[in-house]
Amino acid sequence: IGETIGLVLWVLTHLNVVTFVHVRFDLPWDQALVLTTPGYLLALVLVALLFRQSWQRGYAMLASELAES
Repeated sequence: IGETIGLVLWVLTHLNVVTFVHVRFDLPWDQALVLTTPGYLLALVLVALLFRQSWQRGYAMLASELAES
C-alpha cells in the first residue's frame, strides 16, 4: 500500500509541475507535458534507487511490530 501511495504522490506532483509550466509560460498542455516528463522520470528513478532498500527495511520493521501486537 505504501508504494501505491508514493506513486500517487509522484503522479500528483508531476501534474502540479505540468500545470505550473502550462500557466507560467503559457505553453499548451502537450508541450508542458513533453518538457516536464524527462525530469520527472529521472527524479523518479533516482528516488526509487536511493530509498528502495530503506523503504523495504522500514516496512518489514513495521510489519514485525504490528505482528507482535
